[in-house]
Amino acid sequence: MKGQRRDALTKYGQLIRENWEQLHWLEAILVGKDAGSCNFEIDAAADLFTCENCSLVRIVPIRKD
Repeated sequence: MKGQRRDALTKYGQLIRENWEQLHWLEAILVGKDAGSCNFEIDAAADLFTCENCSLVRIVPIRKD
């Protein structure tokens, strides 16, 4: 189970890296951030999901009230 979760998170991180430009502009438009800060956050998110010790990453379900 842990191995499957780690593989899924790694794939998610790779997907973020492959689509960084689209994510960059999407975040800039939606949040109104300047372009420079978005790149750092996208890189940090990709690093989080592709870290060697993915057990540090917890998936928390979003509550729908």
